[in-house]
Amino acid sequence: MPLLVHVVVARSAPSVAQPLTVGTIVVFAAVLIAAWPARAAHLANDTHNIDDVQVAFGQALASSPASDIVWAVDAGAIRFFGAPFVVDTIGLNTPEILGDDRQAFLDRHEPKFLDLFPSWSEVQNERHLELRSQTFATSTPYTVASNRWMRSHVLVFCEPPGLRGRMIVRGRPLAFRCAS
Repeated sequence: MPLLVHVVVARSAPSVAQPLTVGTIVVFAAVLIAAWPARAAHLANDTHNIDDVQVAFGQALASSPASDIVWAVDAGAIRFFGAPFVVDTIGLNTPEILGDDRQAFLDRHEPKFLDLFPSWSEVQNERHLELRSQTFATSTPYTVASNRWMRSHVLVFCEPPGLRGRMIVRGRPLAFRCAS
């Protein structure tokens, strides 16, 4: 912005351009300095939110073997902190599930764990069993995004082995069979 101000003013009033540019820089610096404490507090809270939910979810999987598979709605921190192979059910990191042979890919990657993300996904199984789960939720007000449902994720243990069901992600059903 200061450069834009300089270029525009320099064309019509060259003698004023440099002082006006310096003034613009000073004003921007003052606004940034004044806003910094609130912005820093917001970013610190965002960090707490991510640590409480996504990082904790991933760390809960850290001791699992890399041969295990988790179907995740939000793959980032889960992939970074967890050990299992991550199938990103949104498709950002697993484009194979966006194509026509999505189900064949999923059949080759039977989950040991599922990421239940309220309002984005649900898990149904053929026996209507209540699956063992662990919930990760924020300990501070949720500020990372406007979707309040993102304040928690549920780690679902896909068991017993061979149990069939479907994970519905954003209205798209994905059939699964729990890994042996």
